[in-house]
Amino acid sequence: MRGALRRIVGGERGISLAELLMGASIAVATLALVVTWISTTSGVDMNQEADFDALNELRFAKSQIERELRFADGLLTAASPNSVEVWIDLDGNGAGPDSAGERVTWSIVSSQLQRYVDGASASAQILLDDVDEAASELSVAGSTVTITLTVGVDQGRTTSTRTLKTRVNVRNA
Repeated sequence: MRGALRRIVGGERGISLAELLMGASIAVATLALVVTWISTTSGVDMNQEADFDALNELRFAKSQIERELRFADGLLTAASPNSVEVWIDLDGNGAGPDSAGERVTWSIVSSQLQRYVDGASASAQILLDDVDEAASELSVAGSTVTITLTVGVDQGRTTSTRTLKTRVNVRNA
């Protein structure tokens, strides 16, 4: 390094091959550190975004079920640990379900949270994909429905889970 400084100050031109290699290796090492740092922070951002998206989907699905169950006019059945059926008095006659669209079923089927109207699979509305069926359930005790929804979140090399759990009282049951 002193030789390079003497040459620059003393008016000599050029640098030696060893000095060139040393400078290039320092530049490559610095560049490698910067690229590693950028890719690491980018991966963390993508993981956080996946978590955020999964939680938003869970919150949306939970709010849809809660709203419908809370204002249902009656609890019909708990067909299985992953299904609950309610009736909504659309025609206002106090008897039901006696009109089209009054029977609503929420089910966890094939890794999806689905909403059916009048038991018709053609009416299935998918509210949530990637549901972990083993960890999710819609259970009924009296007029209280316990909702547990768990989804898998892809974290690149691993998959983590996010869970929301709530209890809803069917007011008119």
